[in-house]
Amino acid sequence: MFDLFLGYARRVASSLATLALLLALGGCDLGLFDDDGAGFLVGTDAGKVFHLIGGDSQASFGWEADIAASSKVVMDGSGDDILVGSGQEVVALSAMTGESLWGQPVSLGDDVVAVAGPLSGVAIVMTLEPFLVGIDMADGSELWRLDLLLSGNASDDAVAVGSSGVFLGGTEILKLDPQTGAEQAYYNTGTGSSYVVDIQVAGGTVYAGLEDGVVALSASTLSEEWRHPTADEVDNVSVGGSSVFYSVIGGGVGALTQLGGNLVGEAEDGSVFEALSVGGNLLLAARSDGTLLAYDEADMAEVWTIDGAAGAAVRDLVTSGDTIFYAAGSYVDGINLSDGSSLWSYDPSGNPSDLFLF
Repeated sequence: MFDLFLGYARRVASSLATLALLLALGGCDLGLFDDDGAGFLVGTDAGKVFHLIGGDSQASFGWEADIAASSKVVMDGSGDDILVGSGQEVVALSAMTGESLWGQPVSLGDDVVAVAGPLSGVAIVMTLEPFLVGIDMADGSELWRLDLLLSGNASDDAVAVGSSGVFLGGTEILKLDPQTGAEQAYYNTGTGSSYVVDIQVAGGTVYAGLEDGVVALSASTLSEEWRHPTADEVDNVSVGGSSVFYSVIGGGVGALTQLGGNLVGEAEDGSVFEALSVGGNLLLAARSDGTLLAYDEADMAEVWTIDGAAGAAVRDLVTSGDTIFYAAGSYVDGINLSDGSSLWSYDPSGNPSDLFLF
């Protein structure tokens, strides 16, 4: 195990100097991108979305777009269509140019807590109230609205799309028609009034974190494939390789086989984990104190650790190829997957709230 500490102060100056040079040269020119890097978006609480390419030595700037200033920014997308929710608004942007696809934001009348899709030409938006709303990607018009309180399936922000439908986690797990919001299938979680906190769709399977375990369901019918019990609430689920990873509040992280849900291994930790991501054969887990840990998928043995900066709140964590993109405090860091070494650091305008990889 390698214990590492990111030298934020030492590398910020050189990273920002590189970015400043790119901006001075005309950062919106896509020709400035490092072709070997991964494209990703950073949404900040200052009302900005930044498009970056993160390579093995620097983060190159692409475009920026204005959004409503809000402490919570949520993003999702498919192809060239990017959905961004912030404040009480949702916008659709072109991934290539950052231009608005609707001309102006769509106001939902309440804070946006989650977006998903688009799927079959429909953007899925969840608000705090809570409502689930289907928006036409062609013009931003509202197609349908589902009151989650009246339906008896009040949810946190557990919503995802797969090729066969929209999946909503609440006191039940529902499959909805993206065109109409009509219910197509449901699964009774058996957890009373507890919320499904996280839901992921991979291939033909839906994986959900419950108050007492992890469940795998057929995406076509929501029939149960397997269910793994846990001692406490599962607050994060991530799917990668041949495993399903999860974190339990105050109980550490674990890995299950996708086929059968058999336990691969667990790593006990009394902390709370804010985000999980999978890269190669490693599970990346960000603790609430900012510490980033890498575990081997084969046995959940700890591979390396990066100590968190004091007071740096965890924002988000995504992985592409050999690079980890980690947002904590006011910075987004590029980190080498194999050993946890620092590649670059980026200081956006405002605090990063969400990352989206495309």
